[in-house]
Amino acid sequence: GSLPPGLSLDSVGLVIGTPTSSGRFEIEIEVASGTRSAVRSLTFTVMEFDQTLALGITHTCALDRTGRVYCWGESSGLSALAPTLQAGSHQFLSIADGARNLCGLTVTESVICNATGGQGQAVTLTGTPMRLSSGWTFHCAINTDLQAWCWGNNDSGELGNGSLRHVQPSSPTEVVGDHQWRQLAGGNGFGCGIDTGDVAWCWGNNDFGQLGDSTVRASLQPVPVAGGHRWERLALGSLHTCGLTTEGQAYCWGRNVYGQLGQEGVSRGNTPHSYPLLVDGAHSWSDMSAGGDTNCGMTTTGTAFCWGFGDRGMLGAGEDGVTSTAVPVPVSGGRVWRSIAKGSYHSCGVSADSASPPLLCWGTGGSGQLGTGQIANEFEPVSVLGDVEWALTGR
Repeated sequence: GSLPPGLSLDSVGLVIGTPTSSGRFEIEIEVASGTRSAVRSLTFTVMEFDQTLALGITHTCALDRTGRVYCWGESSGLSALAPTLQAGSHQFLSIADGARNLCGLTVTESVICNATGGQGQAVTLTGTPMRLSSGWTFHCAINTDLQAWCWGNNDSGELGNGSLRHVQPSSPTEVVGDHQWRQLAGGNGFGCGIDTGDVAWCWGNNDFGQLGDSTVRASLQPVPVAGGHRWERLALGSLHTCGLTTEGQAYCWGRNVYGQLGQEGVSRGNTPHSYPLLVDGAHSWSDMSAGGDTNCGMTTTGTAFCWGFGDRGMLGAGEDGVTSTAVPVPVSGGRVWRSIAKGSYHSCGVSADSASPPLLCWGTGGSGQLGTGQIANEFEPVSVLGDVEWALTGR
């Protein structure tokens, strides 16, 4: 065998460098002393983190650099005002949480749910899982064959399996249609995904046009999002959807009570908007997250903007910030951001500024979900307590 790419041995036998590839690597080395020698086997495990932040309705979870998960706020088996170690001895590469049920992909390529307050529950999946997503009351995983498998509540067809049958973690069902998926996202009673051809598909509840297929008909299986765009990433709120195209443009569709579709001239209320609408501002976007009735996005320069419902500081625009807006407003503080993650009523972000605390949160804090040690709302980003070395690689 050989060392992971990017690593090497120096003249005294120390491993140096930075790995450039993840995986499990085994090497044999000969240790000699005088006339005696022995061969020893060494194993290197290089972890590549994916989603390192997961925000629910009233709690937040994040991975540290060793893959352990810390959570704070209120949820099943959790009540903490500051980061608290969870999920026993599991090490995770990725975590996802739509509402109140944390799931994680472990370094041993298994999926564990109900991961706050104990060892959690193993999910029985077909194939090897490599990516997770969560809706309000359901979860999905993409395996290495690029199939999508989902489990949980299915009242609106959000599992995409062609039925309304609820599915237990012991028997996930495949999203129908023979697609090859590269990203999935979940909302409140509906799901969406992007296939390997950059086409977006959605399924489930469609009362407000959140499936984006120019109708308000619910669908038990994936239907293509209208407009002919090539999609890079999707982000689902409670009853609306936003998407980032491969050209860096942002579009939203669905319910627009608080301006969450991002166009000032579009009527607000419960009128369905079933076709992708270009978000105002002429920004070039690199990332996007949605939760509840609010969205946050990050531009290619690392600037963060939020729009939609902004009560209790959810836009992060400062004490005097607007309470709702269709026009993206900058997150207070002037930081350069590495990533932003949205919960239903609060947000957290990873700062790229060396002078800034690495992990910050803002918005509703009535359950301690901001990790400040206080039960209080915050109108601008504030540092999460503790001296944890966070895995600061992504949403």
